Amino acid sequence: DHGYPHDELLPLSCEGRRWDARKRGTLDDSLGGYMMTLVDGVDTQLVVGDHEAFARSLDIITSEVSFDRDVSISTFEATIRVLGGLLSAHYLVTEPVLRPAILRAAANSTLDASPVDTRKRWARELKGLAADLGARLLPAFRTPTGIPAHRVNLRRGLLSDESRETCAA
Repeated sequence: DHGYPHDELLPLSCEGRRWDARKRGTLDDSLGGYMMTLVDGVDTQLVVGDHEAFARSLDIITSEVSFDRDVSISTFEATIRVLGGLLSAHYLVTEPVLRPAILRAAANSTLDASPVDTRKRWARELKGLAADLGARLLPAFRTPTGIPAHRVNLRRGLLSDESRETCAA
């Protein structure tokens, strides 16, 4: 709750690090205004059995996260933390073996729907968010080596001033 709705939590002040208040230069490239830590850690909430937190987080992610932002972000961080978090959450929501746990979590949802319908909505929205982010990251991989460029703009792709040079070493 301390960092919401920001990307990261500042550990000493327990305040959120704002994506639009970059204070560390390129070290803040991972910030994109897409609740990165919430997305990155949602799977852990289910794994530790906190169904209520898992449901609350998925409700927030599927209703509030958007990648339609004019911001340049770290391709690596967005891929492993945000895209990975979305895909992991989607897997958990759709894995048949986990259905009982997911339905218990869905019973805690704030959505006005049955647990079954909530699970289906979560699955649909997580898949859509992952596909959207993946498409926005794809221009970073269009380099001579196929190794992605360091940064990509979520709305405009690879900017003209962004280096397309990558190291294959």
